[in-house]
Amino acid sequence: MQAIKYQQEFLHSVRGEIESLVKEHYDEVHPVREVFERNMDWDTYEKLEALGMLKIFTVRDADKLAGYLAVTVTPNIHSKGSFVACDDGLFVSKEYSGASIVKDLIRFTEKCLKDDGLKVFHIVGTTEKPIDALMKRMGYSAVETKFQKVL
Repeated sequence: MQAIKYQQEFLHSVRGEIESLVKEHYDEVHPVREVFERNMDWDTYEKLEALGMLKIFTVRDADKLAGYLAVTVTPNIHSKGSFVACDDGLFVSKEYSGASIVKDLIRFTEKCLKDDGLKVFHIVGTTEKPIDALMKRMGYSAVETKFQKVL
């Protein structure tokens, strides 16, 4: 590892690099691989970003993309005028995996979201790759349980 740095980037500048990490991420943790093929809707991601509803935070080792945390920002329809940030994907390449890099990426993201005026950030884990212990250590509380059924 060289110089690890965390930053907010734009889809057009990271898309080429992020595609290989998305494949690795999907292969590792996607909960319904048998139902949905990996076929990212980049057009919709671009539209969301243009609306200010998508933020991409990255971790780099020098210039090499090592991980990302994509966040959607949506209106909170239960509290008019407020917004909620929710992770759309958190992934650090196996080569860089370790609680320290993941934790630092989350902390960096939290700071940026707070600076943007957001008050709530949801992070979702999977049962295949649980993150409960890390989230609790970082001050997060479990707020719901999500169930899924393939129809």
